[in-house]
Amino acid sequence: MFVRKRKPRAAALMEFPADLKKLGLFIDPNTDELRQIDDPSQGFKFSHFGKNNGMDCHRRHEKLNYRRGDSVNRAIEKEVIKRLEALDCYTVNLPLDSNYDPTIKHVPILHSSNLKSAKKILVVIPEDTGSGLGIHSFRHCTDKHVGNGSMETLFKRARTAGYTGLVAMNPSAWYWDALKKTAVTHYTWTAYELDKKRAPTGAILDIEDYNIPGHESPENHIATCLSYLLTQLNPTAMVDFVATSYSAYGLFLGLEKNWSEWEKHANAAILAETGHSIIHHKNEAFKEWFRKRCRNYESSLEKVGTYLGPNFTAGVASFSAGEVKHNSEIITTAVIGQIIPYFNWAREVDIINDRKAKDRVARKLRHDAKAVKKALKKAEAEAGKSEESNAGVEEDSDDDSSENEDEDEDEQLNPLIPVEIEGFISGESAQKDWLKAFHELDLSAETPGWDVPGMDKVDELAKKKDEENKIIAEIKRKAMEEGKKIRIFREDD
Repeated sequence: MFVRKRKPRAAALMEFPADLKKLGLFIDPNTDELRQIDDPSQGFKFSHFGKNNGMDCHRRHEKLNYRRGDSVNRAIEKEVIKRLEALDCYTVNLPLDSNYDPTIKHVPILHSSNLKSAKKILVVIPEDTGSGLGIHSFRHCTDKHVGNGSMETLFKRARTAGYTGLVAMNPSAWYWDALKKTAVTHYTWTAYELDKKRAPTGAILDIEDYNIPGHESPENHIATCLSYLLTQLNPTAMVDFVATSYSAYGLFLGLEKNWSEWEKHANAAILAETGHSIIHHKNEAFKEWFRKRCRNYESSLEKVGTYLGPNFTAGVASFSAGEVKHNSEIITTAVIGQIIPYFNWAREVDIINDRKAKDRVARKLRHDAKAVKKALKKAEAEAGKSEESNAGVEEDSDDDSSENEDEDEDEQLNPLIPVEIEGFISGESAQKDWLKAFHELDLSAETPGWDVPGMDKVDELAKKKDEENKIIAEIKRKAMEEGKKIRIFREDD
């Protein structure tokens, strides 16, 4: 007789405290790096359980490492929030009612206590997967530098540069943990979603249980935060944005939705590996703004800040981040030295162009006044009242005409990509038509000595395609030439 053996029930997985000391780690005060208490020469290692070479595929070890890694992230986040509070940047839950009733589903963000009176504001929107509250990149915090991996370094520079308002959105925390009554990131969610036969943390079975109203996705979270900011902004406040990867897409959707309001406040934006496309936007005024006022930093071996050329898909100029890693959240940490100088230069450009505009108006008024004066003298001479006045007409010259027209041109922040390139991106191009016509050819009807039906159309479209490619190449060439005149920022700017 056969007896079915009961499988031994696996022991419950241990829980890890969100405390660096209890996790055997500390932050070196001299280097601001994460180190092991037992061996300070060693940094954080994700593969704490099992083989430390990262190749241990034992499911239980993997679960433990993810749980421990998540606890390390939470501990770092606590430390970073303390540091940002020292910069007058505090946690605020959205919706605001949840600040008094924590059982209401909410997502925390950070912003300055004086946001309503601030006139120079920096808004940072990190990437939507590897970030946290006040954190650009957990990976950078654990592997390199806590201050740079978080928003501490950037916010300190902003304070030094005169920013009176600081805001940090939290697009990665859009899952609701019903047991802990808090929003959690996708990393935390997957770290605790261990037994597929039962629901994850909080006995969540329905999508509505873990959705947070207004924060159902990263782009919804960003839109909600932008709407909240509009209610808090001073009428004269100007806002600079830093957005990474998919969050840049969410930022542009939110700005365009209320551009009639935001155009009064939006100064400029730094994007890192942006995920937006110009064809997603229909508001011409908004497109004009981001073509002129936004820079995109991409992974590249070139020195940080080097102009790489136009990004036709996004409709913005692209610059090198000096990093070649494929994690977009790393890009923001690599270009920290570029951000504040660029925003300051954007404000200087506005002052310069405003002065030039006033000079043009003044010159026009002087020119008009001289024209009126000449006309009066000529009229007097023709009437025979003054022969000397007639001679004066010949001697009077327009000094403004000799001014350098090149110096009169407005200063440009970035090389502009012509809007006609949008048609090529959206697929309304000869390239697309040529490929479609080519695939529709009935090659089975080909007979020696006879033309393939429809081949004339294909040849005609091929010529248009070649002309189109020439136009694109010329646009890129001009953009690269313009890029030589564009101001590049270094760490010491």
